[in-house]
Amino acid sequence: MSSFNPHDHLLKQGWKGKGTALKDGHITRPLATVQKKSMGGIGKDRDEAVPFWDHIFAATAASIASSSTSPATSGANTPTTSSTPTLSIAARSGREIAKRQLYSSFFRGSADSSPKPSEPEPAAEAAPKAAPVSRTKPLRSQLWGAAPAKAKAESSTSTSKDAPESKEDRRVRKEAKRQARAEKAARKLAASAARDAEKADKVARRAARAQRKKLKEDGRDARRAERAARRAAKA
Repeated sequence: MSSFNPHDHLLKQGWKGKGTALKDGHITRPLATVQKKSMGGIGKDRDEAVPFWDHIFAATAASIASSSTSPATSGANTPTTSSTPTLSIAARSGREIAKRQLYSSFFRGSADSSPKPSEPEPAAEAAPKAAPVSRTKPLRSQLWGAAPAKAKAESSTSTSKDAPESKEDRRVRKEAKRQARAEKAARKLAASAARDAEKADKVARRAARAQRKKLKEDGRDARRAERAARRAAKA
């Protein structure tokens, strides 16, 4: 197999030799291309005089502090760690949950309503003093004893309600009920009258609006008829 010869091929296509173009008006000299010294193709070689990326890498590597070596004085800020231990987010949240559970287990009781101890008489000064009344919040087990006192208070109020009332009290109570019913009926009547007045006002406004609309339409029809008559007279 014969190798391809570009010179002979161009001569067959009509090329007249070196320094002449294949067609009229074309370039006669080849393009001046720059080839890389490393035989890597067309283009200029990279300038190795100032390797800026090496300087950036060296400065960044020197700014990183390690545990074995001391940080280099490269002008960059090195990260510093505090000597005091800090809690993580999980530890802080666990501590907060434990504190809330502890405080939620306490029970807030009512105020102590027991009477204050009276002043001891001079003759009984030698008697042992009574234990001071505790002002702390009662426990849940202590609050169960307050239920009978509350039941006694409710029973006393119920017995006072069941006590027979006199005729005068009954008459006053019935009179108050009648007066309350009369006031309620008067309020209902006034509200009904106000609603009726509002409805009548709405009906009157609606009728006035319809009347104005009708007058406007009549005026519009009259003007149209007048314009039609004027056009007919001109024709």
